[in-house]
Amino acid sequence: MTISRYRYFYTCAFSKFESHLVAFVDEMVELDHAESTVKLYLSCINDVAKAMHIAGIAADDLDQARAAELVLAMGWIESRETYANFMMKRFVSFLAERGATREHPAGVSQSFSVNADLRSGW
Repeated sequence: MTISRYRYFYTCAFSKFESHLVAFVDEMVELDHAESTVKLYLSCINDVAKAMHIAGIAADDLDQARAAELVLAMGWIESRETYANFMMKRFVSFLAERGATREHPAGVSQSFSVNADLRSGW
């Protein structure tokens, strides 16, 4: 799958998340997701990126709760809203693993993360 041909259609998402979005798509391709699934993820992420732009929210301020609020504000039908929440949860988790958001990676408590940061300073 060539990601460059989708940059035009999902401009807001690419401008907001840049290399993280490319890495996320690459990971999905490695996991053998169908191109239609990848495009659905890009569409959802692009819609959330547009809402973030309108609300003045920076990419590194995105977390699970804020993503859920933005998905709810998009006004999708209920069945699509559930899927959009899942897609954004997965994307925010991916960003957290890369250290690109204030969200902590799944399975890592905030106190553990703080302690790990303190230990790394020694």
